[in-house]
Amino acid sequence: MRFAYLLCKDAWRADVFEAYRRLWACDAWNEVSAGEFYSHNWSMCLSRRQKICDVICQCFLHASIDLVPFLLFLYGINEKETTQVFLCRICLCIGIVHILVFYFLWLCTDVALKLHHFVGAWAMARGHSPARHRTYSYHPTAPGVPYSECRSLYALCAALVHGFLKVLPVAMAIATLIFGLLVSPNCYAVAAGMALSSIMLTLQILGPVDTITMGNMRLLDPWFPIPEELQQWAEQWCDLGFSEQKQKQQPFLLMLGFSALAFGFFGFPGLTMVCILLLVCVLLELLVLRAAGRLSWLWCFLESAVETLILIYIMLSTASDALADCTVMILLLVMRQFGFQRQFHGGERLRHASVNIFGVVHVFFVVLVCFAMQTYGEDTEWSAFGSPLNSTAFTAIHQVPEHSTWLKDAYPVCGIQFRHQHNGTQRYFHLADLALMASLTYEPRSRVSEACAHFFQSSWHVETIDSKFLKQNEVKFLLFTSADNRTTVIAVRGTLDFLDVLQDVSLWLVPALLQIFNYVGLDVSFGPWGMAMAGLSQLIPMANIDRETTFKSVLLATEFMMKEHPERRFYLTGHSLGGGVAKLVQLLLDTESVKPQTVTFSAPGVHYAAHVLLEDRFINLHEKFERQMGLLMTIRPGRDLISLIDHGSGATLRVPCRGNAYQCHSIYRTLWSILDICGAPKHLPHLFVPCSWSPDAC
Repeated sequence: MRFAYLLCKDAWRADVFEAYRRLWACDAWNEVSAGEFYSHNWSMCLSRRQKICDVICQCFLHASIDLVPFLLFLYGINEKETTQVFLCRICLCIGIVHILVFYFLWLCTDVALKLHHFVGAWAMARGHSPARHRTYSYHPTAPGVPYSECRSLYALCAALVHGFLKVLPVAMAIATLIFGLLVSPNCYAVAAGMALSSIMLTLQILGPVDTITMGNMRLLDPWFPIPEELQQWAEQWCDLGFSEQKQKQQPFLLMLGFSALAFGFFGFPGLTMVCILLLVCVLLELLVLRAAGRLSWLWCFLESAVETLILIYIMLSTASDALADCTVMILLLVMRQFGFQRQFHGGERLRHASVNIFGVVHVFFVVLVCFAMQTYGEDTEWSAFGSPLNSTAFTAIHQVPEHSTWLKDAYPVCGIQFRHQHNGTQRYFHLADLALMASLTYEPRSRVSEACAHFFQSSWHVETIDSKFLKQNEVKFLLFTSADNRTTVIAVRGTLDFLDVLQDVSLWLVPALLQIFNYVGLDVSFGPWGMAMAGLSQLIPMANIDRETTFKSVLLATEFMMKEHPERRFYLTGHSLGGGVAKLVQLLLDTESVKPQTVTFSAPGVHYAAHVLLEDRFINLHEKFERQMGLLMTIRPGRDLISLIDHGSGATLRVPCRGNAYQCHSIYRTLWSILDICGAPKHLPHLFVPCSWSPDAC
């Protein structure tokens, strides 16, 4: 991400792509050594080889960034959207290649400089080369502007911000301890808060030191008479000094502390103790680094080797594709130079922001997984009716007179009807029937039949699902069949517990990120560019998960029912996650019979989610969307946010809703809104719903 920003910045300079070209021409040694681009000018005398490299780089840049996209644009003007998506992917791949080349050129230059200076430091440390006359001194503050020139408001604000950032980790650690003391029901969260706060306070008390002048270890004097040379190299080129390592470890320590707090709060003592143990290990590592003095470089090399072997062992013993994961891990270690990458000032703010954002996201997922693990198997008897049906407070839904045509004109949802066979005659059922069925998916299985009989009397019944379609880790669904077995509605359950939230994240994370990025840049989530980026997201290492298995049972059950009962008319419905899954299943159905119509409530779109999940199965997804446009319908309540995720396909009808965004996302509030404005369906003259569904709580 940082080098993508640097490459964009480099493209807008007067000397276009100056830093990129200098890396190609091997003329960026001074910039890489200083840790900042554009700190030096081009060399006065470039060799013939360097000039040829610069010419080749410029030709490659202009051909790939200017000429090729322009020709692809001309070619794709009148082409189908499938071709346009493919052309957009080519352009995105060109940009990714340039970013990777830019990064690896800088990486190779940095490693070459490190090795060059390491050879010299090794020779001087061994006494094979005369040592440089250097006075090793530590400056706790960098030399800057004289004090008389710093009396400005800007300097005061900068000093305040610097002081705030300096004490922020300690303040966050103390806040963690206070939270554990006040909120936690057990001692593990308190222990996590105490460990984090004590470690951060200890590191804050241990101020900056001059590592080179510390330490009296003489074990390696016969081999390294002047170890200060290697330590000076380590601090200058690898940031292996105590102060630099302490600063680098602070985000990791905070992330570990918050994770330990979350594990302790939810009652996972084993995971809490592991996080506390890691906190103590990091503290011991920094203390040993401080005490090692002139031999800190040797300690860091040994530590890096041990950690690498442990990571490889964990990958080989736990990963499903151990070879691929180990390869990716080693590649990441090489890119970070096994933890010895020194600070590079270009794009440093973006790097800090990215690290903090990823840390917050990590803690969020830790909390989410803890919620899922703690609530797994609980509340299995939860019901929207509350107490048993015979003691629940109900309110009657009255029917609207048939001649009220103005109601259908004002609210199109009131005029939507669906055909089905009933005793050999054509009958119709209402949108409210599908909403009722979608709401019944949240009921415990022992109560679904009773609730179905309460709403529909004998017109619909719950059909038994074969046990082979009931997988533990997949979404739940129900089959509602009409009395004469001529119509079947497949209703998919939405988000009920935190395991369902994890499924939501895995299925719709990429479309949501595309839409979030629209607020900070151009709107690229719509059209070929968005679909191209969604498809390329599968190329991210260790993120290409077969998320289709999460709803495979619904697909298999639908295909089985359509094959076994070709005379029936089928419908798919669902709320929230269930509605999104129903849309994906409708896209995946590959049958010669008439495909079922899909009606969803408060469901996210699947335009880009399908390109992430189903790209390997269908090349012509756009054509499938066009063919099935008339079979998809989404009911979107007012103020609902989930249905705004991803780009919707098919018809979208709005329903007014009273309440906030969370309340309007509820299927019960949506159902109440439909019944409130449209009345009870004609075939359900005696419809009673729980009073708790009403915003007025009758």
